[in-house]
Amino acid sequence: MKATILLIVMMALIMACNKDFLDKKSSSSIVIPQTVSDFRAMLENVIVYQSTGALGQLASDEYYYLNKSGWQAATTATERQSYIWGKDVFGGDVAVKDWNDPYSAIFYANNVLDGLATLKDSIGNTEFNFVKGWAYFVRAYEYYDLVRNFSPAYDSATYSSDLGVPLKLHSGIDNNEARSSVKDCFDRILEDVGASIRLLPAQYPSGHPNQPSKSAAYGLLARIFLYMRVYDKAYSYADSALSLHDTLIDYNTLNANSNYPFANDNVESIYTTSQVLKYTATVVGNNSRMIAVDSNLLRAYESNDLRLNVYFRTRTYNNVTMRGGYYGTGLYPYTGLSVDEMFLIRAEGAARLGYMNIAVDDLNKLLYKRYRTGTYGPRIFADKDSLLSAILMERRKELIWRGLRWSDLKRLNREGANITLTRNLDGEMYRLEANSPNYVFNIPSDEIALSGITQNVRN
Repeated sequence: MKATILLIVMMALIMACNKDFLDKKSSSSIVIPQTVSDFRAMLENVIVYQSTGALGQLASDEYYYLNKSGWQAATTATERQSYIWGKDVFGGDVAVKDWNDPYSAIFYANNVLDGLATLKDSIGNTEFNFVKGWAYFVRAYEYYDLVRNFSPAYDSATYSSDLGVPLKLHSGIDNNEARSSVKDCFDRILEDVGASIRLLPAQYPSGHPNQPSKSAAYGLLARIFLYMRVYDKAYSYADSALSLHDTLIDYNTLNANSNYPFANDNVESIYTTSQVLKYTATVVGNNSRMIAVDSNLLRAYESNDLRLNVYFRTRTYNNVTMRGGYYGTGLYPYTGLSVDEMFLIRAEGAARLGYMNIAVDDLNKLLYKRYRTGTYGPRIFADKDSLLSAILMERRKELIWRGLRWSDLKRLNREGANITLTRNLDGEMYRLEANSPNYVFNIPSDEIALSGITQNVRN
């Protein structure tokens, strides 16, 4: 973490700022923000918008390499080692963006929060509240991303002793922070999201889905509580998010022949962000001959399910890949918060709580918009278990390539799902057992060397 901050501190206050901010500063004070607008400009930064780690996507079961030579040709050691769940997931790679970029975004958020605290005359005005709420939201979003990747799955029986990540809550860079517990990390995350809800507007500013809102904050809480397996709160917060933003796209209106069927202003998006710009294997619209979407998952889609053509296309090598991004022409996986995710969280929460009618209604509302007109008939379920199983399968089918599957595997295996993953590279088999320590990624070696924090243990 300290290594990350040292690399960005000298450029953070310059590169984050827009042209107007730079133009109005003299050369002697160019990096000193002085107004709420200046601090807002710090958050309007590509590192904030594209900082979700990709390791879970690389390690998940949503795709496979067609052969060993394709795997060997992967751009980075991280892509190769994460695919086979290697003991050192980075294979010697340094300056790892999956660790560095979230901490960079946190650094910006902390600078904004510390800076706003000095602007006594602006406290309480609309822009001040929005920027402060935005900074709290970013910090929570990034710490959740870090802890779900670099810490064990949330478990209230062990969370006080399980190692989380270092919590940096101020803009200074002098102190090395030890790793906090998973409990302390989640306590901080939930506190920050709560603070953002009190400050943010109901909807994101017009034309800016990459800026948060109350709907996004409720959605983030729904996602977090689902991962924590606190299903009553996941249900409640998904319901709160949908009360503010519940528009679903009718997939019959999309052009399934387009490379990018979704618009940049996707109306289902509640908060738009994406994975770090790093790994070839995670690119949507990937036209390489190396990878393909998991064939077992593809077989789960029915013939009248429009997602088959909207999400996927067959390449010349006869491998099926993702057609395009969930937010238009973006090349890296959408990892933001969306209406379809909220419907599925609310449905799963309702099913687990025994609210069968609500769960079935949510599932039918979503799927009605996903099937060819006139071909979808409302589903009926005999019991809770069959309903929950259907919701979880639709979650896989709907939210593919969104960076969510790895977290789902971690939480579902803690529920006793006993999901085992396998890889086959020209007959050489690799296996990841449920609840394996390899579900927790290494902390990059250069970070360990500089800060001395405790490393994760993998097999």
